[in-house]
Order: sequence, then C-alpha cells, then structure tokens
Amino acid sequence: MRFGEINWTIPPAQQWCDHSSTLTPPAPTLLSITVTPANKTLAIGLTQQYTATGNYSYGPSKNITSQVTWYAPPAPIGEPRPAPVASISTTGLATTSALGQIRISASLGSISGSTLLYVTSASLVSITVTPANPTINQYLTQQFTATGNYSDGSTQILSPYSWVSGTTSVATISSSGLATGVAGGSSTITASWGAISGSTTLTVVAVFPVLITVTPANPSIAAGTTQQFTAIGTYLDNSTQDITSQSTWSSATTSVATIDTSALASGLTPGTSVITATFNGISGSTTLTVIAASLQSIVVTPGNPSVAQGLTKQFTATGTYSDNSQQNITSLVTWSSATSSVATIVSGGLATGMGAGNSTISATLGAISGTTTLTVVTPGTYWLPATSGATTPLFGIAWSGSLFVAVGASGTILTSPDGVTWTSQTSGTTNTLNAVIKAGSQLVVVGAFGTILTSPDGLTWTARASGDVFALNALTWTGTQIVVVGGSATTLTSPDGINWTSLSPSYAGYHEALSIAWNGSYYFIGNNSVFNYVSYPSFAYSNNLPTWSFLPALDGVYNYGFLSTGTQLVLVQNGGGIKTSPDGFSWTNRPSGSSAALRAVAWTGSQYVAVGHAGTVVTSPDSIVWTPRTSGTTQNLKGVAWSGANFVAVGDAGTILITSP
Repeated sequence: MRFGEINWTIPPAQQWCDHSSTLTPPAPTLLSITVTPANKTLAIGLTQQYTATGNYSYGPSKNITSQVTWYAPPAPIGEPRPAPVASISTTGLATTSALGQIRISASLGSISGSTLLYVTSASLVSITVTPANPTINQYLTQQFTATGNYSDGSTQILSPYSWVSGTTSVATISSSGLATGVAGGSSTITASWGAISGSTTLTVVAVFPVLITVTPANPSIAAGTTQQFTAIGTYLDNSTQDITSQSTWSSATTSVATIDTSALASGLTPGTSVITATFNGISGSTTLTVIAASLQSIVVTPGNPSVAQGLTKQFTATGTYSDNSQQNITSLVTWSSATSSVATIVSGGLATGMGAGNSTISATLGAISGTTTLTVVTPGTYWLPATSGATTPLFGIAWSGSLFVAVGASGTILTSPDGVTWTSQTSGTTNTLNAVIKAGSQLVVVGAFGTILTSPDGLTWTARASGDVFALNALTWTGTQIVVVGGSATTLTSPDGINWTSLSPSYAGYHEALSIAWNGSYYFIGNNSVFNYVSYPSFAYSNNLPTWSFLPALDGVYNYGFLSTGTQLVLVQNGGGIKTSPDGFSWTNRPSGSSAALRAVAWTGSQYVAVGHAGTVVTSPDSIVWTPRTSGTTQNLKGVAWSGANFVAVGDAGTILITSP
C-alpha cells in the first residue's frame, strides 16, 4: 500500500429480512370493544339483541358477542331495592322493565365497551307488517315480519301473540309468521299484539300441472277389495305436488271397478279398468286389474302391542290371496275383542283399553281370521328415562296442548312434543323457575325473586313485571284469572299473564305458600307451616281474594302439591302424606304406601299419579287406594304432567321419566 492510500474492507451483503416459514407473527391484540346498537331507546317490556365487535391491533374486526361478559347494573345506586331498568342475558339479549337509562357493557379480559339504553313509557300505537302486499306462487311460502311503532317514534320487531290469515283456503300462516300459499286468490295477513294489529295483503297465484302421474302403476287387487290411488302433478319448473284431492277421478269400466272422489277404487268383478285423474284439463291414468283370487290368510298388525287404560290403539288387517298378492282389508273385516272388560274394538280396527289385562283382537272375513294380543296397562305403571340434556334440577312441568314444558334452576326451560326428545329454550333469566301452567292462550312460568315469564308457544318467552321480590312457588288458572302464591304471603293476580296486581292477604308473617288449586268455587293453598321453629296453620281457603281462612286441623309441614278435578281435591305432602276431599273442607287421609315426600300429582280423567323424593311414584284409579310403582331412579321427582297419551315426571339433576306405553 502506498502512502496516502486507504484500504477499505467491505463486508459481504447480509439478508436481514427473514421470510422463513418457521416464524409466526405475533397474535393481534384486542384494543377496544364496540357495543351496538348505540344509544338505543326502547319501551318497557321490549327486548334488544346487542352485538359486541372486537377491534384489534391489526387485522379485521370480529364479532365477539358470544365471548364477552355482558353486564347491566341491577339498580341505581342509593335507592332501596328499586326495579332495575333492564336486565341482559349471557348472550347479549336485553329486556327492559322500568323507566330510566342504563349502561350496557361487554367485557373480555381487561377490555370493555358500553353504550346507553334509554327505557321510555312509550306505548305501542301501530304494527307494520312486511313485506307489504307480496305475491307468491301457490304451494310456496312467504315469511312476514311485524314491527311495532311506538308513541315516541321508536320501532321494535315483535313476536306477535297471533298471526292470522283472513282466508285460509287461499293461504295459511304459522305462529312465527310463515305463510303458505294454498290456492289462487288473496288473503289479509294480520299480526296482533294485545288490542293493536297490523295487516297486509298476500296474493297467491294459482299454478297448474303440465303432467299428471297416477300411482301405483297398474296394480292388481282381488274382487271385493279396494285400492287407494294418488295423483302427482308435475309443473313447468319440474316441481311436484300431491293433487289427489283436487283431481276428478273416473273408472272407465264401472262393472269391473268404481272409484270415489277420494281416489279409493273398489274391485267388483274380474277384469281391467282404466283409472283416470283429471285436473284443469290435464289427465293421467293407469290400469287396475281385478282378479278372482281367494283370501288365504289375514295378518293383524301391530303384533302384540300395549296401550294405556283409557287410550286407543289402531289395528290394521292385511289379507294375502291365492296369487300371493296382498291387500289392506281393514275396512272389510269384522273386528272383535275376546275380553271386552279389558278392551273394546269398533269397525275400522280402533281398540280402546278398558282395564288392565290381555285381550285377543280378531279380524275375520268369511272363514278366514287373524289375531293378535292387546295388553292394557294402568297409566303410570311402567316408566322409562328420557334424555333432557340438562343437569340442573327441574321443578315443574305442564302440557300446553302440543308440547311438554319443563322448568327448573338457572332459568332452565325445556320443551318436547312427545316427552322423549327435548329442546332447551332461551328464558332470558338465570333465576330459579318453580312452576308452569297453561292459562288460556298463554304459558305462564313463575320463579325466584318475583320472576314471571309468558309465552304463546313455549318457544319464545317474555319477562313480565310482577312488582314482587319474593319467591313465587305455585299458580292456578280459573278460566278468567291467574292466581300466584309464594313466600312471605305473596299473592298476585292477572287476567292475561301480562298485567299483574299484588294483593295483601288477610294472613301475614312468614307464611310460604307451596301449592294452590281452584275447584270452581274456592281457592285452596298449602303452606310450609314451620318458620324458625314456629308453627303456623298449614292450609287456607278463599272465595273472596285477598281474604283467606285457615283450616288448622289439616296437618302437614310441607303441603307440596295440589290438584282439583272439579269434583275432587287431592293434596300431597311430606312423609308420603295424601289427603282427599270432595269440597275442600272435609278431608280424609289416604295411605300412599310411601314415607318419602310427595311433591306433585296429576290426573288423566281416570288415573292419578303422584311423584316425590327418592324416585317415588304412586298411582290410583280413584284417589283412595294408592299403589307404589318402580320408577327406575333414586333422584327426587318434583313435577308430573299428563298429555293425553303419556305421563312425564321431572326432578333433580335434569331427570325426566316417561310412561310406557
């Protein structure tokens, strides 16, 4: 190196940006939560679904409604036990209950967001049904929505008490507002909420088939038997529809076979006849062959079934002929029951269970007979477990006319159409629910802290303001009035389950009513007669609320379950106690055969079932003589209901039992 020169050493280039697939970018950090809708105004008694949106350090915002913890302050600070302005469920559904404003908050970890909810006394002034004046094709559906318009200018989507189609021959509509086109024409669709209603017009465009197929194709039957035909219409869009009842039916050779307006053909003599269905100028046909085959045997189905006393079982007779063809001959045979005290049977094969035992059911045509054995059992004799999906205690159950509805701890509501398959419903509360009844067109549930819920269908529930903070334990329906009783002498009345009046009964103190019944003339309540080791009268009656009179001679510390049949009162108690009375004033002890606490009692019209602790089940045909039954569980049973086909009992740990058959 020469003097004055500088020797620069340049290092090789370096790659500082590592794009290797082994590196993971840091997880986005939650920065804030946005609660929507913002600053909503609602009237008392309505609901609002809130949404929580998470805003992160990078990446898109996300819906985190199901991840956050929802909170609404229970009451303004400094006021003695006021009514809360609103409550909010774990899913973000807010329910308003009092005038004022409240902050709705959603939190996830240390991050939270909120908005204000303003509750006004606005009244519902009108209902708008949408979409307005729609048109659909016959057989298709249209979903309608009812929006309530309030006096303060706010709106709310409603779940109306009723949807009505003015012309059901044109369109029908479900309780959820789903209309179905039946035939061409127009129908007024109306949604009602109390005295307020709104409507729109649904136009149904009639559609007609381009092809008709008659089934079964080319069948054969024996002379003297019948064949049911069906007409299937195929439309321009390749959709199909059963148009049997809309078609005109004819038989080309009436000496061989005839056919009626319901498409039931009758074979008369051997031969063939063309069977034709005609609708709107389009026809379809098939050939019916009538043969002279002879009947060889009759099979009666179902084979060896069981039925509960007082219920019915449909039998079918199937004939097998000499050409190996088979025919439904239920309407042709003569039916008989060997033991009429056990079961009777009418023409058409419908049997009725009369008393416990077995009877041979016979179907006879000429010299040929077929038989099976029908077993008639006492309702409530045999029980099977059903899977509820719940683990919380269940305290009450009722039959709505189409659903069993069971209620219990932590706001649990379960429904089932048959007692076997159960679905959990959203109650909107975590309070314990103690009892449920069907009262007119409403289902009504009562529970802890003055909780009252109502539903028109068992699926959608609305909280009602009771004006009470004590436990509500039992309720009854007179046909015009609901009466609820509970802790600290609580007595509430309502004509509809929506508007409630608190009464001050003539008795006071710490009386806790556990059960109530109405026999058409008097209300009767059973109390917990001991509080802090002090005894109180355990039984009271009234025909002029809120005045009650005591029957102190009617003993029992816990009078859990009451039932009135109209002509008989049945009371079940702790220690296996059962008492009956024709009028509520003269009572008789009835041995139950059990020492376990009995919690509830139900009646079929001819059979009583009472259930209680340690899986206890007892039955009686007359409320006088009771027989213990095996339930298959040791869980405490606390409610029982009859649907017209089955008893269902509910109890601790989500226990559900159903009678079999």
